[in-house]
Amino acid sequence: LSQNDPPLEMERSNIHEIITSGTTAVSLFDERILEAQRILDTLISERKQVQSCINDARTLLHPIRTINDDILREIFSWCVYDWEDIMSRHHGRHDSLGRLEPPWTLSHVSHRWRTISLSSPRLW
Repeated sequence: LSQNDPPLEMERSNIHEIITSGTTAVSLFDERILEAQRILDTLISERKQVQSCINDARTLLHPIRTINDDILREIFSWCVYDWEDIMSRHHGRHDSLGRLEPPWTLSHVSHRWRTISLSSPRLW
C-alpha cells in the first residue's frame, strides 16, 4: 500500500487469501457480536424488570403512606386558598371544581387521597 504499482502474481494470491480469510473472520465476528447483542438486550430487559420491582417496593415503604388521614386532611386544607384570597382571585366566584384547583389535583394523586379529599368539605 506504500506504492501504486500493481501487485505481482504471487502477491495477488496472498491478497486474495487475506480477503477470503478476512471476510470469513468478519462474518464470524458479526455472528458473535449479534449473539452478544442478544445477550445484552436480555440482560438490559431483566435489569429493567428488577429495577421496576425495587421502585415498587420503595414506593410501598414511602413515608407519606404512614401519615394519618386526619393529618393528611389538615395538610390538604393548607393547600387551598383562604376565603379572602379566593374572593380577590375569582372576583367573588369560587370554583373548587376547576381542574387546576388544589382539591381537584389532590383527588387525583391516589385512591386514598381521593377518598380523603372528597370527604373533606373544607376543600370544596
